[in-house]
Amino acid sequence: MRKFWKFDKQHIVTALFLLLLFVNMAGLLVPLAARRLGLTAAAGAEDGSGQAQEDAAEDGSAQEPEDAAEDGSAQAQEDAAEDGSAQEADGAEVEPDGTVHTHVEPVNLEEAYPFPEEEEGEEPGFYERLTALNGQLLSYVSAVETYCNENVPGRTAAIEAYIGVQKLLGSRIIDGDDVVIKMDNGLLTFTRDELSEEDLRICTENLADFCRFAQEEGADFLYVQTPSKVNKYDNQLPEGYQDFMNPNADRLMAGLEEAGVPTLDLRDEIVEDLDFDSAFYASDHHWKPSTGLWAAGEILARLNADYGAGFDLEWVDPARYHTEVIEDIFLGALGKKTGLGYVPLDDMELVLPDYETEFSMEITATGDVYSGDFAQAFLDESQLERGDYYTKNPYAAYFRDDQALVEVENALVDNGKRVLLLKDSFGLSTAPYMATAAEHLSVIDLRHFRGSLQEYVKETQPDMVVVMYNPQAIAAPEGYHADLFDFR
Repeated sequence: MRKFWKFDKQHIVTALFLLLLFVNMAGLLVPLAARRLGLTAAAGAEDGSGQAQEDAAEDGSAQEPEDAAEDGSAQAQEDAAEDGSAQEADGAEVEPDGTVHTHVEPVNLEEAYPFPEEEEGEEPGFYERLTALNGQLLSYVSAVETYCNENVPGRTAAIEAYIGVQKLLGSRIIDGDDVVIKMDNGLLTFTRDELSEEDLRICTENLADFCRFAQEEGADFLYVQTPSKVNKYDNQLPEGYQDFMNPNADRLMAGLEEAGVPTLDLRDEIVEDLDFDSAFYASDHHWKPSTGLWAAGEILARLNADYGAGFDLEWVDPARYHTEVIEDIFLGALGKKTGLGYVPLDDMELVLPDYETEFSMEITATGDVYSGDFAQAFLDESQLERGDYYTKNPYAAYFRDDQALVEVENALVDNGKRVLLLKDSFGLSTAPYMATAAEHLSVIDLRHFRGSLQEYVKETQPDMVVVMYNPQAIAAPEGYHADLFDFR
């Protein structure tokens, strides 16, 4: 009997985990069951019915009660006109914030910018075709796996129960599909393994070859190494833990310098100009828009210094911007893996120009065109609405999330400059500020771009090509055209 009641530490931890999981699952399942049975409290208190749609059907109105009381009309088109979301005669939709949203013919990038045809008699071999097919399948499997993982019932409850136990144990390392570490400064970060010599060689050679190609096409070239969340000079990692993002970037930069590729290392500049820890979100691996503005200024200044580009840096002067803050709205990619409470929710900052702006932003693959001032063209307001922290991504409000190809026209700048920016997700909060100083900015994310990059450069003839990647993105291509270091 005495042995039965003798618990060790592991028994206690297991019991706590199961208890927290049960409590969280109950919180998830009870509202779900209530919805299934039509027992919503608000509707039941009003008229004994859990179905708001039936209420609308009973009185013939599809409007909310307040709208019905005001004018008794069920016409959605009139409602849209009242709140500024009307459909104009020319097909342009004016959104509530004033953004003019139009549609043009979507572009099939694979057809518009095709890869060179194989020479006669040089069809790809079985291994090459199999490798390409495998790469495509891997991308589809990864997308399906991500969707399933993020939408499995009880996922959030299970994560938060597990993290609750980890917090009780004082753990700072959360090991899952990605290792997440809580650093000494309280911020969360991903880590990366050491890059092999072969992978490093491929990345360096691919980038150097593309640099030479761009220069042969008449474009100036610059590779920009952005910082990761781990400070190169003060890593803030738990004692005994090692991360290779900065060592990998150091090796890449050394190889590019040896190959004669023009570079800008923002890892050095940021520690001189900014407070490093404040430059990033606590729960996310990305930098803040204010840091993106700073980076845009550094890039444009280097293009001026190295190539005499003549960009007016007043467009990216922080003194000409103001910041609006939406408090406690953002749970970043790292926070989604650790659950709420491991770090505080982040505020979302919107850094907006105080001067007049006018842009047109076309997402070519979908045909969506957004026109207006800086905020209207570049910000997706739907991502800034409060809701489920695990499904919303306020960071992606900037530049309307990662897209294969975006074409931006600046109506108020007449300098004839056409800039091509190749980016990872860090570029979302940098590209809009670069667009303030250039007449035309093209932005490509090679993870989504299925056409030939080199064919695009040949056809569009940019004046300048900027490749801007963070250390986490440094990885050799996997054998298919959906990699940041595949510059074909």
